[in-house]
Amino acid sequence: DELRKTEDFSVFADMRLAGIGMIGVIHANGVRDALQRFSDRVDFSVIPQIVNTIIFLDQGIITKIYDVSFTIKVPEGMAGEIHLRPVTTVSDHESGERVIDVFRYDGETIVMPVIAGQGIATAQPQIKAAPAPAPQVSPVASTPVAPRAPAVENNRGNEDRPGWRLAEKEVQREIGRYTEGFVDVQMVSDTKAIVYIDDKDVPAAIGKGGKNVSAIVNKLGIGIDIKPRSEFDRMQAVKPAADEEINLGGGIKIQTDKKQLTILAPSESGKIVDVFAGKEYLFTATVNEQGEIQLARNSSIAQEMIRRYTNNENIKLRPV
Repeated sequence: DELRKTEDFSVFADMRLAGIGMIGVIHANGVRDALQRFSDRVDFSVIPQIVNTIIFLDQGIITKIYDVSFTIKVPEGMAGEIHLRPVTTVSDHESGERVIDVFRYDGETIVMPVIAGQGIATAQPQIKAAPAPAPQVSPVASTPVAPRAPAVENNRGNEDRPGWRLAEKEVQREIGRYTEGFVDVQMVSDTKAIVYIDDKDVPAAIGKGGKNVSAIVNKLGIGIDIKPRSEFDRMQAVKPAADEEINLGGGIKIQTDKKQLTILAPSESGKIVDVFAGKEYLFTATVNEQGEIQLARNSSIAQEMIRRYTNNENIKLRPV
């Protein structure tokens, strides 16, 4: 009863993750305040494994029930400001409406209301964390699996994606702490970036055993692929000229002009496809009725495809 001290939260979290169906009681003015107390002591990404249901009581009467879940999305109200990232969501059990988003931003845990007025504020309410059903509780904290990267919209590069520009600046700032030369960041998807730095700076940026880059990935929620600048220079040297057509085999071709890179796949017309380089997933796109996927030639995705092709990697499409 009454989780108050940091060690109380730690013991409760350990018991829940061990599969013991405990009920914890927190005194707070509202569900947002209760979550804030949890997020200050427990990593927000495991909150749904510790508390999957919140029961709000006022003078001994149940007034609200909330479901807690984990997803990867752009937090509510932050579109165009930040990129796709892990989010813990709190929803009204009866209506299914999302009430609160919990996410990391600039190194801080943010507890943001989604719909004004949904949180109940009373003088001394209690929040009960109901136990999860036995099959849903794992003895150890499981790692959430990232969903498929979002489909690439035709003819759009990172030049008109504010979220990508902000993400690139964040990655550039964090990597720049370990480098002396310029840091060139190219977002490949909402959750992946390629970073080119001076060859001599690569070891420092990666760190011993990948410690530095892992810390940045965990902080920003973006996968980072660090490459020496010499590799970027080689890619630029062999970049196909404008108005060139490349036959990839299997009925798939790439056409380039001054503004666009177009993937020609008539057999996949009207389908949603995954694009792979070898065995590595690159992005998801919709093939239009003319059998084309159009990308801005200077976009990071188009440049990555060209680089993979020049490295003799097989570019292929797979219907979703």
